[in-house]
This record gives sequence, C-alpha cells and structure tokens, in this order.
Amino acid sequence: MNNPNLASLQQQFRDALHYKAHQLPISYGAAEPDALLQVYRNNFIVSLSECLACIYPVVFALVGETCFNALARHHALNIPMIDPCTEQYGKNFNNTLLSIPNIIDALPYISDLAILESHLYQINQEQKPLSLFPKKALSEISANNLENVQLKTSPNIKLIKSAYAIGSIWFAITNKQEDTLHSINTMEPQTVLIQENKVTLLPPDEAEFILACLGAPLGKIPPSLLPLISKVMEKGVFSGFTLFNHQDQSIRAQKYV
Repeated sequence: MNNPNLASLQQQFRDALHYKAHQLPISYGAAEPDALLQVYRNNFIVSLSECLACIYPVVFALVGETCFNALARHHALNIPMIDPCTEQYGKNFNNTLLSIPNIIDALPYISDLAILESHLYQINQEQKPLSLFPKKALSEISANNLENVQLKTSPNIKLIKSAYAIGSIWFAITNKQEDTLHSINTMEPQTVLIQENKVTLLPPDEAEFILACLGAPLGKIPPSLLPLISKVMEKGVFSGFTLFNHQDQSIRAQKYV
C-alpha cells in the first residue's frame, strides 16, 4: 500500500480485525505481523463479547459462558460496528441467534428473549423525558366524539408479542428461580411490556387492547376491550392522543400530548 491516507488505513485495519484480506503496512517486530495483529483481534473480540454479555444477561445464562462467547465471536466477526459507541452495538444479536440452527432447535424462544433484552437495555440507556397522559383533555372530549380518539403509546415503552413464554422465562432467570424455570410451558404465547428498569407480563386482553390502539381510533376497537382503558393507562402505556374530526369529507387531526 503506497502512501495510504487515514481512511484507507482505518478500512484496512477493520478488515484485518475481521480476518479479511488487507494491505496493512506492518513491520516485522518481536513477532510475525499476523501474530501482532492477533493481539488487536483478541482485544477487539473480547471487548465486544463483554458488551454483549452486559446487554444479554438472560441469553448468557441460558447458553452458558462458553457457548455465549462463541456466539459473541461469531457476531463480532460477521456484524461490523457502525457506531463507535459500544453501547449501541448488538441490536441485531437476535438475528445472529436465528442464523444458528442448533441454537434455535434447542431454544426456539431465545431470539425473542434477545429482542426483549435489547429493548430493555436501549430504553434504560435513552432515558427519554417522562410523558404524562393528558387526562383532563381526554375528559373534556364529548362522549359522541370519543370514537374518533386514537391513543398514542409512550416513547418510553416497547411491546413484544411472542409465540413463546418469554416473560415467564425472563423473570425466572432474572430472579434465579431455577425450579420455576423448569416448570414453564415455553410454548405459551406471551406479550411483554418493557419500560425503564421494568418488564411486565401483560394479560392477553390488555395486550390485545394496546396492539389494537396502535393503528385505530377507539371507535374501531372491539367494544369488549374498551373497559380496559383505565387499567392500561395506569401502567403508563399511553402518553397522549389524537382527535380526528371528520368534516366536509376531510379529516382534521388535533394532537394532545
């Protein structure tokens, strides 16, 4: 490589860390060039593996240290860092888990658990300002107009609907309840609500109500679910609402946050 610029050197070094062909101008020293590079590779992989273990403690507990380190190494070598901040790394670890058949065959729910842990970690890192629901504004909406109200979920929550009992598994491992873990029906579908430092296992009807609110006003939601609105609001799921006024064949939206 003749007179490489900084950007080119950085790209070559990145390729070298990922065991790809490179043209780094490495001088011979106390060891062979590749042996010198291996020191950096090991530090690189260990650092990212520790980062992933911090984000995914339940996945770590499920597969054990040896298996997790192998998974983390596979992820680090195949999914390049985009953001230099390691706290942003690992968002797609669930896709790495999905790509390894023997892991998914043994633990089919592990990918959804990784999604849960990733969302929980990100919510705790972002720490968005708490948004209080405008209850007074909603109480002033006439009964005839409530059907045109669409509730807005808080930016401080995530909802995960899974075909597996990820909430029960997460609680059992987090609380070190090994006996409970072995008695869980892992094939039970569950929906979990993720908030800052908090995971809540939602009853099926409350989960159905929240999911229905994501894309429709109250008038389009099954009447049997509407009595749940107060109970769900107490959980801090909603931060505001939009009132749609149908006038002259047009729709005007007024937002309340």
